[in-house]
Amino acid sequence: AGQPGTDFAVRFETGPDGWTARPRRAAEIIPFPRQTLAYYPDIRAAAGHAVEASLAPESIPVSLPLKADDLSPLFAVRVSGHSMDGGKTPLRDGDWAVFRVARDLPASAVEGRVALVQVPTETDAHAFQIKRLTRTRQGWSLTSDNPSGPSLQADASMIVIGRLERAFAPESLAPPRGTTLTEAELPTAFGLDTLSSHTPRAGGHLFLFLREQGSLLEPTLAAGPDARLNAADEEFYTIAMRSGAVRDRWRYLGVDRMIELYNTLPLPEVDLPTWRLLGDGGVSRPLPTHAQTRAQALVETLLTLPTADQWIEHPNGQRAILLGRAPRNGLRIAGDPKTSTPPFRERTLSLQDLGWAIVADDHRKQHGGLLDEPRVNQLRYLEGTPKSSTRFIDTAWALAALERARPHLSETTDLFAVHDDEAHPLDAHFHLEKHAGQLALIFHSRGGTGGSRDARNTDYTRALELLLARMKTAHLSIADAFVDSTEVRDLPEAERRLAGEGLTYPVSVDDAPKLRAALGKAMAKVGRAPGAKGSGNSTKRIRLLLVEEGEIDEVAGYLAGTVPLADL
Repeated sequence: AGQPGTDFAVRFETGPDGWTARPRRAAEIIPFPRQTLAYYPDIRAAAGHAVEASLAPESIPVSLPLKADDLSPLFAVRVSGHSMDGGKTPLRDGDWAVFRVARDLPASAVEGRVALVQVPTETDAHAFQIKRLTRTRQGWSLTSDNPSGPSLQADASMIVIGRLERAFAPESLAPPRGTTLTEAELPTAFGLDTLSSHTPRAGGHLFLFLREQGSLLEPTLAAGPDARLNAADEEFYTIAMRSGAVRDRWRYLGVDRMIELYNTLPLPEVDLPTWRLLGDGGVSRPLPTHAQTRAQALVETLLTLPTADQWIEHPNGQRAILLGRAPRNGLRIAGDPKTSTPPFRERTLSLQDLGWAIVADDHRKQHGGLLDEPRVNQLRYLEGTPKSSTRFIDTAWALAALERARPHLSETTDLFAVHDDEAHPLDAHFHLEKHAGQLALIFHSRGGTGGSRDARNTDYTRALELLLARMKTAHLSIADAFVDSTEVRDLPEAERRLAGEGLTYPVSVDDAPKLRAALGKAMAKVGRAPGAKGSGNSTKRIRLLLVEEGEIDEVAGYLAGTVPLADL
């Protein structure tokens, strides 16, 4: 703070229980005037694993904040990966990297510097990496600034294309998030000569202007543009939107990368007026999937207590008796005549109510403090939500239900994405539970229509096979296995068990593909009506009981592909 060209600030936000303050951003950088130089989108330089490109990549002009002198030997690429995200000047995934052509520079001019290096591939295409060039006893080495990133020994087949001169984070090229602008103010705010809400590209950058209700799918997710992106198009979009209060103004929301598979764009969370203007009009943030799963487990735990113990107690001393499961798997309660005069009528604690109590409890464990209604409200509701719009009556009862169930609940991890062997996340998720010493892996079902925005866990089959292969490597065996979907949860265990050829428990993983196929065949039969046509669903939610005594979070990290086996 206090350095020239920086601006530190905090942002005050309103919620159901008053004001909170958050850092606006670490620093705002005051850039040089914009200059235009060549940008090579097809090079998509890898700050990590090599990325192939065509032999003669085409360039498009891009405007970046650089001094006007000596631009001719400079060019720009985008960083892809995390292996240079370290040291004093980290390069983060998606940053703009400006290089000076280095083919004619002496070795001394690139020694110890970050460079763009062309490396050979098995095909005719080139591959490119961003690495720091260091001299060793064996010659030259391409080194990652991130200690966890790959490094390799250089040889004569590798060519230094450019030397890094500057780097820019996409957010440093925009005004502070939340800035309100007229149409005429748009170009100046983004440092461009021209920018119109009717043109998606300006100065080599892409902009998405949100106008209609439904443009926001979630408070942190926007629908992408109607037009299909070209291969050369940028993956980062700067988001702007019409202000709800003044019809001829726009509000800058942030910058992020398009999720091309679903044509959606993540963005920093919007406030309540913005969400009501462009979203579905609700006031609650989306509940994390793992919290809904744990809320279901909480309901099941309470309803399996002895009948005399099926009650919860409000902080004011009132008790409610548990009446059973609600139609959408929530918890039905009613006032206990012994402690309530008159007793309140039957009401439902939804999975949303219970799930947000769990989220708040996790937040308390991580950050300290009290587990109370204000904490739940701050986490659950969008900025600007008045208390009258919250479920303030049921929040206290949801916290009471959590406290009543706490001694009987399983230890549960967060939701993990399965990563492939190159550390790329797949669209497939699981979590672990531990109860009475028994460790269980719950692998979540595939669902939705393929290629649509509601598709989930689309890499189910590949990811399950990866999990089984990692179990084999770690010598983990399966003590038992069941279908765990809501539709069959009330069936006896014997009817939910995954049984069939190759499934004699405990099962050791000798052949991951073969075992995955056997599990798929078995789960397709569970819950099917007699005489039903078709082969059944082989991508259901399943529960695998594991023979393992390790720490639950470390086991989950290894199976997800984010923690080395040696750390178990």
